[in-house]
Amino acid sequence: MIFGLNITEEQAQTILMRFNRWALHFKKKLKEDGINALLADYDLLVRSCETQICQKSKRPYAECCGVSYEYINDISARRTALEIIMDNLDNGEKARVMGLVDPIDKRLKVLLDENDRKFHDKEIEGYPEDKYWWEYKLPKCVIE
Repeated sequence: MIFGLNITEEQAQTILMRFNRWALHFKKKLKEDGINALLADYDLLVRSCETQICQKSKRPYAECCGVSYEYINDISARRTALEIIMDNLDNGEKARVMGLVDPIDKRLKVLLDENDRKFHDKEIEGYPEDKYWWEYKLPKCVIE
């Protein structure tokens, strides 16, 4: 089961299989803490970018987590993971989860729109930009 999702055990196993190649600590956290923790981590990341203060360490974001590879890892482990989960939900549950993701997405889009430069990383090749828009730009607070 994945805490916070209204899904069957079979659906949970299908979702967890999508993360077979992801880090063990990510999969453990997803199983144990569920979707709400993933949403909270995504919100915390966006809030860190908005305030330019790491919300965990309380240090300036650029000195802590604001390096492009750290940010890309963080955004992937949160927003890309949420997308993978939503892709494997039925329409009703997907709409419910998207309703929780959308307000955070809107805040992130404001930050990304402040930076005209595109970001390109080999690891995101094959991710359609229109679907995985968060992977293609960096907020200004992130050092490339």
